Amino acid sequence: MNLCFTINSFAQIVKDIKIGKQEWKGDYLSVSTFKNGDSIPFAATEKDWRVAGEKKKPCYTFLKDRNGNIVIPKTYIYNWYVINDSRSVGINGYRIPSNSDILELISYCGGICETSKKIKSTSGWDKNDLVDDDKKTENGSDEYGLGISPIPMILPTGQQNNCYLSSGFWAVNEAPNGAELKDIFSDEINNHYTGHMAFCLNVSFADCMNYLNLFFKEGGLPIRLIKDNPERNSSNYPIKLFSNTIENLNLEKTKHVEAFCSKCRLLGSDSLLINSQSIFKDTYESEENKQKFVFYFEANNFFTKIQNAGI
Repeated sequence: MNLCFTINSFAQIVKDIKIGKQEWKGDYLSVSTFKNGDSIPFAATEKDWRVAGEKKKPCYTFLKDRNGNIVIPKTYIYNWYVINDSRSVGINGYRIPSNSDILELISYCGGICETSKKIKSTSGWDKNDLVDDDKKTENGSDEYGLGISPIPMILPTGQQNNCYLSSGFWAVNEAPNGAELKDIFSDEINNHYTGHMAFCLNVSFADCMNYLNLFFKEGGLPIRLIKDNPERNSSNYPIKLFSNTIENLNLEKTKHVEAFCSKCRLLGSDSLLINSQSIFKDTYESEENKQKFVFYFEANNFFTKIQNAGI
């Protein structure tokens, strides 16, 4: 593990963490201003947070414990509109990670299951009274020093989801139009915020549940910065991805959807039974020429792309 040191806006010495060719900040972003000095609006109440999201305005708040007290040291939680703001947020020389950055991190660590073990903190994941006794929770080895511990998300309503079973941080990428989360949140939230999605890294209490995921733009997650790398920003930069394994299906799928149909919206998803084999089907439509792309994939196999096709 190679460490270098930078100074953040509060003159604190913070170590950078090198993982492969990437250099990540050693802690989460903790700023209350954009790069131009403008203040990021603070959401003091659930209503403040909800109203900001409804207006598609940036805001931040602090993580609280189950008694409603601000956790010390303070953990800054931002909605996605902070990331998307033209005034830019972060530290010079660093940027918000992209989907490809997260895919590269997972790939370098050896896939979803291995990543979960290597980036989670060594404590905090095994002491959770919200997990049934028959469900095993796993601390990580924190091999590189990212030290990702459970951090509750902020729902679009402004309510903190005090379920200490997961963690994660924002990616800069928006999800395709029509993308949605199902069977996770209440129907009220899902129905109201469907299609308002951006990508994030999801880290779960259970190993093999660490992957590129979606969350509501109006919701709240921390931000973890990655260092600018001219080589990494090149369009020819090689990213090794794993295939033919169930734990990497989401990685393969996302990467190839972007490659074949970079400006697409998801029209629908189906599960089909063909020759006693469960086959999944996602249909996308290009926003540029309205051409349809259909992706078929199965749990243990690489998926295929068929243009203008259907079953």
